[in-house]
Amino acid sequence: MQIEILRERRMEKCLTQKQLAERVGTSEVYISMLENGRRTPPFIIADRIAKELEMPVEMLFTCYVRLSRLPRFNELMYLYNLGYDISPYETEEV
Repeated sequence: MQIEILRERRMEKCLTQKQLAERVGTSEVYISMLENGRRTPPFIIADRIAKELEMPVEMLFTCYVRLSRLPRFNELMYLYNLGYDISPYETEEV
């Protein structure tokens, strides 16, 4: 967990621990424990905090990593041939 990032971002947003706690549905003591590295929140709380602080959850809590990957070209062509819209994956040629 990136303790200093959590605290700094909360302060950048001009939020007290109590205000952040109220917005994410926890207690001020719990936020303090997170900022001091004594607790790791469950993903649902970590996600709420990240959304409130407008940061990716992975930056605040490094224990949560997204495992998704972009599809390869042959996978995209397979989906295209099945009739799926692959336009979100199209990139501009350089």
